[in-house]
Amino acid sequence: MIKITDLEISFDGITYIQKQDLCLPFGKMIGIYGESGCGKTSFLNILSLQEASGTAKVKINEVLCTELPNDEKRAFRLANISYLTQTSQFTSGLTCFEVLKLAAEMTNNDNSIDSIGKILELVQLDINEKTKLYELSGGQRQLLLIAEALIKKSKIILCDEITSSLDSQMSKQIMDVLKNTVEKNETTVIMVTHDRTLNVYFDLVLNFQEKHIVTNQPMYITDNKITSIPPYKIKQSKLLNKAYFKAMRSTKLLFCILIVIGISLTSVGYKYAFQATNHVKNLQNMIERNQYYIINDTSNTNNEQPEFSLYNLHFTDLDYQQISSIHGIQDLQPLLMFQGLERYTNSDGELIDTESCFIFHVSNQSKSIRIDPYFSPLVFSFKDKTYMDYQCSSKINENGEIYLSKSLAQKLGIEEVEGGLKLKFTTLIPTGLDKQISHNLNGEIEIETPKFVEKSLEYEIRGILNNYYPQLIGNDNIYLPEETMNAIFVEVQNNFNGDWLPNTYIVYTDGYITENELAEKLTTINPNFRLIDLSSNIGDIFKDLLAPEKIAQNYLVIILSIVLLLSIVYSYMQYRSDLEFFKPVNAAGLNKGCMNKTLLYNILIEILIVIGGSLVFTNIIYQIGVKTNILVNASNAYNEWIFVNVLAIILSILMVVISYILSFVRLLIGNHYD
Repeated sequence: MIKITDLEISFDGITYIQKQDLCLPFGKMIGIYGESGCGKTSFLNILSLQEASGTAKVKINEVLCTELPNDEKRAFRLANISYLTQTSQFTSGLTCFEVLKLAAEMTNNDNSIDSIGKILELVQLDINEKTKLYELSGGQRQLLLIAEALIKKSKIILCDEITSSLDSQMSKQIMDVLKNTVEKNETTVIMVTHDRTLNVYFDLVLNFQEKHIVTNQPMYITDNKITSIPPYKIKQSKLLNKAYFKAMRSTKLLFCILIVIGISLTSVGYKYAFQATNHVKNLQNMIERNQYYIINDTSNTNNEQPEFSLYNLHFTDLDYQQISSIHGIQDLQPLLMFQGLERYTNSDGELIDTESCFIFHVSNQSKSIRIDPYFSPLVFSFKDKTYMDYQCSSKINENGEIYLSKSLAQKLGIEEVEGGLKLKFTTLIPTGLDKQISHNLNGEIEIETPKFVEKSLEYEIRGILNNYYPQLIGNDNIYLPEETMNAIFVEVQNNFNGDWLPNTYIVYTDGYITENELAEKLTTINPNFRLIDLSSNIGDIFKDLLAPEKIAQNYLVIILSIVLLLSIVYSYMQYRSDLEFFKPVNAAGLNKGCMNKTLLYNILIEILIVIGGSLVFTNIIYQIGVKTNILVNASNAYNEWIFVNVLAIILSILMVVISYILSFVRLLIGNHYD
């Protein structure tokens, strides 16, 4: 029997059922009638051992259920009580068969296909293993709920208006199924309804009227059907894991995608920052700490580039001798750069319009390629061949002498350096100086501009440099060994009268004289002499390369902040979704431990998704950047791939863990599983 003592139902200070005692028999169909709002649903909530707008002590046989600890109360409810309403919810993400299998798994009952088939036959529900929940009508959903109660072997089935929205035929079918269940399984059915035509099905009727519960006949007691509390330990269900993941799939996948994108972009950004930093450091090692540039600047423009500026005057022999005599200077060499111009002054002082400068012919191609001299490269010298080899993005040709920048190689259609591949080109070699009149805001001024002679050169290509190899001007450059350029310059100078005087010198010191000391001594010779430290000047020319780590750190902070915000939003969404998802199984009595295991299982799945997705997406972005030259080209790829992949893994785990820390915090605070 079900013994209810001290039953009282009230809400917002209004009493609906005054305190009274009640006894209900087992193995009978019991109907409950009454006006809307009289406390019928609250009465069922009390019987289902859930929160209700009333109080009572519910004793089922010898078990005082309402006084049990929460865990034992849930276990008792799961094993013995099923609660059906007209808006009953199913665990989303499952098929109809899986709903029944889940119910059987949670109560450690038989979930075989045969067993489920017998239950479905008993409730007269014609479905198969692939039938989805949304394919069922309202009446069929109620039959599925009854089937779920039967497969759980519930001793008590509580029904709240389950036939109110159904037609008479479906209502009759459901009542017949319930009546048959009571008779064959000795199950107790307690039903709230307004339909008096169903009275013929009830063995006992309870009427809620005038704040009391009255019956149509005397109560009677039957044999005990519930003798003990079932074991508290409830089996963890794989179906629950599957259902949770499928139900949360939309929010989970969106969250995972956002995390993957954020981590991937962060990883790629950090990767290139790492590369750029290393290459700047290598450049600083290549450009010796004791190496500087000297210009004769009369323009007061603070020109920091050691180039052929029209406003940087040449150095005289006397200048050279005075600078060389400064204590601490070990060597002084002119800066040589060969170039191409659309219009230049030749050695005879004639102004030449040319179409020939920087016309390239590659030995494995049948055509010549012209690059507009206005955007044309310069020919630079280099000292350290080992460093240049390290910067190469293609195969090294040991016999080659010149290097090409990546962008120039692309314009010439050269992807890899093959043995014996040669490049023939025409460039301009300075031969002297020409005095010209120029006009500025201050009027006419006399300036000296260099004279040039065209010279055709042909060399075997040694390698193709990455575009981030620093250069002074432009991206489409050719690099020649220092001794080769000096030999070309001397050869040209020997064939012409007059001397070409450089306007930029490279000075090498012994390391004991500081930059400030050297600059001070230079100004004593000539106030217009300016000292340029190229290693510090790179900061003005390549700002993005000199401060990549700081840029990457700021970038990382932004990404982490965005991802953290997304995690908070996601955790709230998950909280709302969890409430809806776990409502059916929570009402049935599933314990918190199983729910937490389900959450943990899905955390692990999401971590794997995020890690795998981040690695794949990061590498895709990187590959696209390298192959299309959209991003900086890579060198020393193996170590850098390890770096970016480890970073992606760490950030992936960190982001997901942060998100779920927030989720578990709200779980503990909300405590909505109790």
